[in-house]
Amino acid sequence: MKGTGLSHTRRLALLFATGIAAVLLLLAGSAFADSVVASVTGEYAPGEVLVLMELPSSVAAVEGEAFEAIISASAQAMAESVGANAVQTYGAIAASGGTNIVHIKSYTVDTQQLIASLVSRPDVISASPNYVSRGTQTPDDPLFGNLWGMKCINAPAAWDLSTGTADVIVAVIDSGIDRTHEDLSANVIRDLDDEWGFNAVNKGRDPMDDHGHGTHVAGIIGAAGNNGKGVAGVCWKVGLLAVKVLDAENRTFDSQIIAGIDYVLDQKSRGLNIRAANMSITGWRFPIADQEKSSYGAACKALSDAGIVLVVAAGNEGQNLDLPEKFYDWQKLEWVDLRGQRAYPACFTFDNMITVAAMSGGWEKASYSNYSPNFVHIAAPGSEIVSTLPGNRYDKDNGTSMAAPHVTGAAALIAAQFPKKSAAEIKARILNSTALNANWTGRIVFDGFLDVASALRAADPRVPVKSIVITPDEISLTGKTTVEVAASVLPKNAEGNGLVWLSCNPSVAVVEGGDAGAKITSLADGRATIKAYNPGSGKTAYVSVVVRQAGPVALGESEGCAVTAAPAWMLLLAALVPLLRRRK
Repeated sequence: MKGTGLSHTRRLALLFATGIAAVLLLLAGSAFADSVVASVTGEYAPGEVLVLMELPSSVAAVEGEAFEAIISASAQAMAESVGANAVQTYGAIAASGGTNIVHIKSYTVDTQQLIASLVSRPDVISASPNYVSRGTQTPDDPLFGNLWGMKCINAPAAWDLSTGTADVIVAVIDSGIDRTHEDLSANVIRDLDDEWGFNAVNKGRDPMDDHGHGTHVAGIIGAAGNNGKGVAGVCWKVGLLAVKVLDAENRTFDSQIIAGIDYVLDQKSRGLNIRAANMSITGWRFPIADQEKSSYGAACKALSDAGIVLVVAAGNEGQNLDLPEKFYDWQKLEWVDLRGQRAYPACFTFDNMITVAAMSGGWEKASYSNYSPNFVHIAAPGSEIVSTLPGNRYDKDNGTSMAAPHVTGAAALIAAQFPKKSAAEIKARILNSTALNANWTGRIVFDGFLDVASALRAADPRVPVKSIVITPDEISLTGKTTVEVAASVLPKNAEGNGLVWLSCNPSVAVVEGGDAGAKITSLADGRATIKAYNPGSGKTAYVSVVVRQAGPVALGESEGCAVTAAPAWMLLLAALVPLLRRRK
């Protein structure tokens, strides 16, 4: 039994533990399904579920209409198995994110029963109700300031450097935009299909605003400047893409938000230069434990991963998002208990997302604004903000809905000034240039509010190494052979992205590598772990190597990892990093 690395006693113990775990899983299956159903709460569409599925293996070599047909057929089969119908799939998200989100509906089976039936299917990652969200609503609150927002964020100084460009596109995922407005018509664009955008509410292509929320948000981002009319947005020149997901009552469902995101991803993948998106929308529900395995989260992640800065509103319930409490809703005239819940998308934490709190004219937190030292990044003006409304009108509005588009406009302005900067770099410029303010210390992640001019003038922020990916990460070798593995340091523009390669059992396999990959050579039967290490960040990745019939069996000859054939400068850097850190 040489080469297994386990004694006879340890193998028996492992088998016993595995058997016990299997029995416990069988016994827990029913309880797990019950717990999933018990967690269904809040406001949602009856008889509807959003399902996150594994993609069928048959889609691996297809694209376009064939891809859509396969995921639709798989979705319908899944839906029919639980007594429902597949209403919609989202092909652009599936193509970019690697999972299939399916909106299913039944007129005979309720939401809880559908979810209980779905959780046992091996191809289902998660199932959740089609929850209701709303545009962050306007509170009835004593406010400060008038026509102060642009001055507060230092926009006039920023406009000396850039006023934007029509080549930078911002998706306004909201209630639509009045494209005929005198202060917006020059900046609202048609998409690649020569349509005015997308309407997820009626599944059409006319996103005309029938509420006003989206038009007000759009004006903050990109009302035309220096045109002798009305107001000026953060960007005087920008491409505003209307994506209507909120209805005339300022209400939406997860399925409609996901459809809007799917549309944006489709346009982006086809070449539309969408650099930022604004979602001034919020909805409360139980915390999502694994955000990538929820349909809503998977959609937002796909947008973030596509290189789009996604700016979202923190919400207007006046809550600490980490520990929400009861509050009195003055619009509904009732107490609302938010204990144990979280607001989404504000509490999603994907790489290129920014969550924004609202500030009033005294530079303090607006009384209605949600906040969090973990989930909310930055503050921006949100009280008595004058902007555009349908019908060539202008008026004040209040809320984190008004704060978020200030940050979105800043992202578009930076993208115009630095067209080659990534979403990560744009986000870093905004957050690293925050104007620190004692009113925000400890309440939000970056302890202050937006400063657009500083974000434009700042030196390029350092982009740290986040991960190392090695392909393949498992290798089986026969005899004495050499194979190559590829390595990528992410993000690609990270500083200090050099790699040091090590073998944790050099008597079995040795490695010779550089920044882009390595050659692994087998020497003797056994197992070895090959490690790629980035000295600056401490990030590591591993390759598991199994060697058979290469010669004498090697067991446990090296407990540590030995460096083999690493460049001398990398070894020197690895030794200096701890010393440099001590001097900071």
